[in-house]
Amino acid sequence: MTRTIHAALVVALATVNLVSSAQRAWGQGPHGTPRLGVTAVEYRQAARDDRPSRKDPGTATLVSIFVIGGGQIYAGEVGKGLLMLGGATGAFIAGAVASSCDVDDCDSTPLVLGTVALLGTYVYSIIDAGPSARRMNKKNGYPVSGSVHPVIRSGLAGTSRLGLSVAVRLLERHG
Repeated sequence: MTRTIHAALVVALATVNLVSSAQRAWGQGPHGTPRLGVTAVEYRQAARDDRPSRKDPGTATLVSIFVIGGGQIYAGEVGKGLLMLGGATGAFIAGAVASSCDVDDCDSTPLVLGTVALLGTYVYSIIDAGPSARRMNKKNGYPVSGSVHPVIRSGLAGTSRLGLSVAVRLLERHG
């Protein structure tokens, strides 16, 4: 027990020492936070700018895989995301309620239609999540510029290697 407490204190002191030396080496950011790997221009921009943070299209897509419309909500298109979630859920529930099953026959057409609407909305939510994040980034002043170039290089044993070079640059809005 004493060794565990001693080890925890050593780790805590080492962490405090690391953070304080980082603050001395790189200075401090806004509100006393350490400025590790971020330029002073970025901190000044963030301090005077109240725009929403940049949204990652990959994260938006991942969120939409787990929650219908979740990627759109993450990106900032909250109304669109809630409409997708509510519409898909409502269509499925309405189809389930409208399906009538008697002892002798069962009409499952409404349930099938509700399920198709749910799955269609789910797929559209995933497809649209990345572009939704890009649209909101552009709207909030985080434009992206990029280029794609073909690359041909010589490979092993006289073979040629063909590929694409993709360059993406995030541009900050200053002013």
